[in-house]
Amino acid sequence: MKFNSGYFMFAFQEEKDVAATAPLYYLRLLSGTSVGPDREIQTKRTAEGARVADGISVIGTMGSGGTVNFVCQNANLPAILYGAMGAIDTTGAGDPYTHVVTAEQTGSTPWITGWLKIDTIRMQLLNLKINTLKLVVSSADRLVVGQMELMGAGAVKYKTAEPGVPAVAEPVAEIFSWNMAKGTWVLDGDTVGYIHTFEWNVNNNNTGIPGEDFFFYDIQEGPLDLDYAAVITIIEASQYNELVWGVASPTNDAEPQAAIQMGSFNTKFTGEDVGGQNRTFEVDVAESEYRNALPKLQIDPDGKPQDLRLEARCTGTDPKAELTIENGVASYAVGS
Repeated sequence: MKFNSGYFMFAFQEEKDVAATAPLYYLRLLSGTSVGPDREIQTKRTAEGARVADGISVIGTMGSGGTVNFVCQNANLPAILYGAMGAIDTTGAGDPYTHVVTAEQTGSTPWITGWLKIDTIRMQLLNLKINTLKLVVSSADRLVVGQMELMGAGAVKYKTAEPGVPAVAEPVAEIFSWNMAKGTWVLDGDTVGYIHTFEWNVNNNNTGIPGEDFFFYDIQEGPLDLDYAAVITIIEASQYNELVWGVASPTNDAEPQAAIQMGSFNTKFTGEDVGGQNRTFEVDVAESEYRNALPKLQIDPDGKPQDLRLEARCTGTDPKAELTIENGVASYAVGS
């Protein structure tokens, strides 16, 4: 088998237990992707009085889902964020359209139908939900890459043929990149640069609900957690001082602050130019609390710069965060 040949495509369902008719979004997969059916085997010991008692083995539950690692692109990123956070608002009469993704507060995240292929093995996964989503931007590769954990409440079906109308992969050139991100990072109202890595995390804390069948009957969504992290290079002492002592210029004998520091965050990525139209991805958090450990300074005889990792949890009133994407897609409606 050719394990490096395959795809994962998906579309949103109009309702639970009703599969989407055809996929709409095609993800360019990275290593570490692992999706498909699963099962739990339980063994119950019986008391026959013999030391060699094999007991009785049964199938406890069967599951579906897994981990998908992928490259974020212009068309699929709003869909993935919508699937993870549950609310999207689109404006614009033409390219570029503006999509603002926020956390759904009164409803739930949409159900997803997934199509998976590895070499000649094909399957369809029904009733998927995104449990966790992690987006990472690194100056090392200048890409926005993602990892989502899927949880399913329905049987996995083997497919003998491709979907009737398969989704089409976006051109490789149309990716979100690190280009032009430097100088657009704003922490607590101040612009900073030289950020090595940015992470955006969504955790729906989903729980599978057992039913009469082997597969979960439903998926219960827990409290939504949103957090982010950024690794920056310390270019002046005030950046370190504000995090540790709370002020840029501490007084003599100042002690590290014991209170949780609050702050805001904003940044904007710009992708490759497509026909002169905007291709951007912006993250805006009005209020957050920093929860990272106080960083320790390291002595390096080679004079390497100091890095500072900021970790924050989105707090405050809704919307706790707004993620805005500009691209050429008119809508991300539920159902295919």
